[in-house]
Amino acid sequence: MIEDKELRNLFRIESEEHIQKLENGLLHLEKHIHDTTILHEVFREAHNLKGAARLVGAEEVETVAHIFESVLGAAKQGQSTLSSETLNRLYHGLDDLRQLVFRTVSSQKVFIDVAKVVSKLEGKDNHPPANQAELKAEQKTQQKIDITSSNKLKEQIPPSQINDINTIRVEPQKLDSLMVQVGELVVTKKQIERWSDKIDKLITLWEEWNKDSYEKRFYYRELQRKHPHIAHQLQQWNKKEQDYLDNMGNNLQTILNTAHENSAKLDFVTHEIEEGICDIRLLPLSTIFGLFPRMIRDLANEQDKNVNLVINGGETKADKLILESMKAPLNHLIRNAFCHGIEDENQRQKKGKAPQGTIELTASQTTANITIEIKDDGRGIDIDNIKKVALIENIYNTEELEKMSDSQIQSLIFEPEFSTATTLTELSGRGLGLNIVQKNVQRLKGTINVHSRLGEGTSFIIRLPVTLATARVLIVSIKEQVYALPIEHIHSSCIVNSSDIYFLESRATINFGGKPLSVISLEEILNKETTRLNKYQCIVIRQNNELLGIFVDELIDEQEVVVKQNSNILKRVPNISGFTILSSGQICTVLNPKDLIKSVQKCSSSTETYLQKSAKKKVLLVEDSITTRTQEKRIIEAANYEVVIAVDGADALKKLKTTTVDAIVSDVEMPHINGFELTAQLRKQKKYKNLPIILVTSLATIEHRKHGAEVGANAYITKGTFEQELLINTLRRLV
Repeated sequence: MIEDKELRNLFRIESEEHIQKLENGLLHLEKHIHDTTILHEVFREAHNLKGAARLVGAEEVETVAHIFESVLGAAKQGQSTLSSETLNRLYHGLDDLRQLVFRTVSSQKVFIDVAKVVSKLEGKDNHPPANQAELKAEQKTQQKIDITSSNKLKEQIPPSQINDINTIRVEPQKLDSLMVQVGELVVTKKQIERWSDKIDKLITLWEEWNKDSYEKRFYYRELQRKHPHIAHQLQQWNKKEQDYLDNMGNNLQTILNTAHENSAKLDFVTHEIEEGICDIRLLPLSTIFGLFPRMIRDLANEQDKNVNLVINGGETKADKLILESMKAPLNHLIRNAFCHGIEDENQRQKKGKAPQGTIELTASQTTANITIEIKDDGRGIDIDNIKKVALIENIYNTEELEKMSDSQIQSLIFEPEFSTATTLTELSGRGLGLNIVQKNVQRLKGTINVHSRLGEGTSFIIRLPVTLATARVLIVSIKEQVYALPIEHIHSSCIVNSSDIYFLESRATINFGGKPLSVISLEEILNKETTRLNKYQCIVIRQNNELLGIFVDELIDEQEVVVKQNSNILKRVPNISGFTILSSGQICTVLNPKDLIKSVQKCSSSTETYLQKSAKKKVLLVEDSITTRTQEKRIIEAANYEVVIAVDGADALKKLKTTTVDAIVSDVEMPHINGFELTAQLRKQKKYKNLPIILVTSLATIEHRKHGAEVGANAYITKGTFEQELLINTLRRLV
């Protein structure tokens, strides 16, 4: 029996599904013997069952499934036919497989001879009948055997185990969709809470109004004494106003009470739904950790090494998507630790180490994060070798490498260039594929760090969020525009005086925690004009082992949001990981901390950082879709152009009356005046005869392209194959 409970349950569910599909396929093939598509599907089911059995160490199931696969494979390749006798053998094989699976996943004894099962499946226990009478007799005997076998199966496997449905298999995509909707519900809840605040403000306004109305009564009494002829009318007005105020006050209080009550209910329901769906998706990490002891055992036999794999924290639970996505990265890191980290026994004894090497796989969890550490006591990472590779691959020069800390140099193993064939032997295991590992971790909104000491060992630490549906972000603003930074990348914040800024190696720097810290304005990173101030609000962000101080105008709020990834049209925008809608209803750009740090590393900051920049080329962007407009604006601004926005062709013509631009980037399908009409109208004016016009549209037919050229567009880019480099290169070529 499989010892791991979680693996046991998963294998039971998966094997039942494979066996049922095998049975359905055989029933179909019995009637449609030449249906090669179904034959291929049945063959694949047998192959998948064999693979699943191998992973959990169910050797008997694997053996029978392998023979099953071989029989179907021979039929698939035309080496044999699926005769009625062969199909009968396969049906019996399915019954035997069910019994073997039951024995593997339960503590009950099921008596079955695997050798006989294999022999029966291969047809080695059958002898051809001599005549028709023998054939009929054999068929009757076989029918009795079938009935006996079926009854025996029912006796050995309780009906409750066969017929009960105690689990439901749900496609992960459906749960993903539900989690996204829950995330939207969380944001909506925040918006409703803000409406309660607005109602509170209305009540405060009503109280002031009511107080003012009450004070007017004394004024009316004075008027009544001096002007009795108008006093009656004033009293009527005052009474009517007071009635309105009383009615308004009662309604406002009712609305406020209802809003608070509904908000509390929504808060409770949202929390329950979120917790429930998250719990459905959560599986213990032992689900994937259990795959690695067998791998280490096989590697130890292959390479004649003595290695012990220690697993801690397997009970830690994580989202199923995280588990599925982390299988390959963990497999890669553990295999590297074994093959290239742990020395053989002779080498270890020469270094005074224990003959047996140790790899530790440890998981732990906090409220917001899951941490997975893969640690070995092997040879460690040679920093000098990393430097050599960096020089060979022209990643950094000698001067740049000398300025880096040991931690920064070790992090170079995640660079794509380290996966080339020219990587030094000592680094081959530590470099090959680690860039892919890092990308997989970052795709899950996580981070991966490496710590190593030469001769003592290496540790990879992976931090992942507990949930992927929503993200905690810090909302900041520059020039009244809001941006969001993921909370997990924020180290701290502080106020910086301009007198505290000095320049170290041409970079703006402050003293932070007794060490120099590079600082830069978010405006400069996003290629906006920056102005010099006396004080700066500084956010210190962390990416792996690197810190960077970013100046912003204001820290606004911390919120839980649903991050919308960039569309397929604009998959990769520098410094931006996506967009979100805040509880206030504002569209907010979510920044990418890794890109921000890389952008700063590539640029050479100087005293010009905080001075007005020289005039940029100006581009008129005409686009009615706010999402596409925002993304295209970022791309163009990132290329050091100033962008003027127009929401359609008519708006563009208005903007051109008061603004001089160097080029136009326009959508085609827009209300009022479309891109074709806008281009045609501009080309009729001598002033715009030579103005570069680029049409960016989803209309990709030859006729549309031809029409674009006829009206005078200089370039025509289709959104279906859109790449930001293409747009920028076209702009630079034309402007």
